[in-house]
Amino acid sequence: MGYPKKHSRRIPFASIIEECLKEARDMVDPQYLCTMETVSVVLKPVTLVRESLAFESHILADLLDRCSTVAVFVATVGERLETGARKLAEEENLIGSYVLDAIGSAAVDQVAEHVQKVVGKIARAQGLAASRRFSPGHCDWDIRQQRTLFELADASQVGVRLTDLGLMLPRKSVSGVMGLGPVESNVASYDPCALCTKDACIGRRLS
Repeated sequence: MGYPKKHSRRIPFASIIEECLKEARDMVDPQYLCTMETVSVVLKPVTLVRESLAFESHILADLLDRCSTVAVFVATVGERLETGARKLAEEENLIGSYVLDAIGSAAVDQVAEHVQKVVGKIARAQGLAASRRFSPGHCDWDIRQQRTLFELADASQVGVRLTDLGLMLPRKSVSGVMGLGPVESNVASYDPCALCTKDACIGRRLS
């Protein structure tokens, strides 16, 4: 919710947060799918995957040019939590709705973190390294490329679908890719923020 951990217990509505956390446990349905695909050709800014599907991004191409494989994933916590948050808003419990929404964001991020650990373990078993997660909408990767990603990953298996604008439903879902390549190619330490000139970006990594 934006509070540093050391101040979290000083929030006046901490009891509301605790109550929402209890309710959220029965609302969260964490699921994910992940598929490994071959990086066919990289002709910056285009990366061909599975011989015909193209990702278009200079920053992503710079990463995948070092990789032999790309892990494509979709993660979600389902619809029940956001339905609960919407219901609270309709009942004019705006604080509860906001807190529940924040819990959903944190929860789906944890699912994505789990996927990253799984992919990292697979990479190490093959003597490779795995990169950080990279999602459509980040840096110069157009959000409309969600459709290409969804052609590679059958997100319907975990109940995730796309709107006409390329946004995911349920909203508490995350999609993305991770590159797998030789340890010496510095795949694990690849930082797209080092190549990006958007200093005011709210997603900018500090390290």
